[in-house]
Amino acid sequence: MKNLLPTLLLASGLTGCVFAELSDLPPAIATPNNEVDMSDDTSPDVGTADMEDMETECNLNPVELTSGGFNHLEVDQLGDTIFYAITSASGDIKVGRITEEVDHDILDESYPTTNVRDMAILALSEDRFLLGVVRNLGAIEVYNCTLNGCVDIPVDNNPVEAVDFYRDGIPILALTYRDTQTVRYTAYPINVESNALNEGVALSLADLDVAGAEISTIGTQKRVVYGAPLFGFKVAQGSMGELDGTECTLADRRATTPYIARSLDDTTTFLARTTDGLMMSDCSVSAEITPRYPVDFDYIQLSSNQFFVVWSVGTPNDPVPVLRGAYVDNMEPQSFVDFGASRVANVRILRNGNGIHALFGGPDLTLRYVKTNVIALARCAQTL
Repeated sequence: MKNLLPTLLLASGLTGCVFAELSDLPPAIATPNNEVDMSDDTSPDVGTADMEDMETECNLNPVELTSGGFNHLEVDQLGDTIFYAITSASGDIKVGRITEEVDHDILDESYPTTNVRDMAILALSEDRFLLGVVRNLGAIEVYNCTLNGCVDIPVDNNPVEAVDFYRDGIPILALTYRDTQTVRYTAYPINVESNALNEGVALSLADLDVAGAEISTIGTQKRVVYGAPLFGFKVAQGSMGELDGTECTLADRRATTPYIARSLDDTTTFLARTTDGLMMSDCSVSAEITPRYPVDFDYIQLSSNQFFVVWSVGTPNDPVPVLRGAYVDNMEPQSFVDFGASRVANVRILRNGNGIHALFGGPDLTLRYVKTNVIALARCAQTL
């Protein structure tokens, strides 16, 4: 890949993509002289489909999935199936599915978007998913859905602040909730056949002031990245039960409301939004991806130490958030991609073998979907 990228850039003529002026791009933390190196990547990201795309030009033309804006975006992937959930401008929560085709609205029931604080979605199969909704007053709604309808899963808890799902053989419901003066994080197994929570706790955090918890799996271990507004970051790891967090090298970087972290399975490297900008860390080394405060962000892993990061951020001269991307090697941005989209408040990016899928939009922008791959995306990269 190190040798392919300059060839691709020259062959493309830099057409088909929208590039920002260098002054508009987020400043790199270093000025690299080499391109992204994915030569040690043994995963199937540069396969036959990618090599065929070498004959095409950069093309990130998005497909519109909605007719109006939205305030929340949640996405989950299982195999070749992607589910997305949004709070639509029409006033209902909309769920869509992306396989070979795109089904724009598959949720028969009408669930209002009024006072939605947080949402989560978990794909169970190509035609079944879990949907979690938290209202502003802390009410939690969990639904077990198929393409034919949804069944409510009762959850009795203190006022909930955030909801998440993960898989551990069976689906797990993770809640951040307020217990008197503290905020706890606890995860419960779900029996999707009986539409009920199983007895007992799958996982919890010992800390009593938790915000923005993001969970991922590394081997047989669960890893939770979390922090609290105005405090540092922690990582808790273990197989089950109550986990104690340890401070990160990001502990001196303050989180800010709303706290956002992103983590991926099978890597210790995560992203966190701080008052100092977007940071990447593995708790031993931390680096700044952009010093500007990101509205939202996400990433995919390309190889052991190489990632593609996307984020929405304004500039001092133009506060309207635009969507940027960067190839990151050893925590240093190597080249940047301008997705040609502004007013982006929410973004998610996924990878499935050769395919890279990005969904983005916001209150002032319809939900957009881009499907590409590693080589095609590399043709859109501008190396600084």
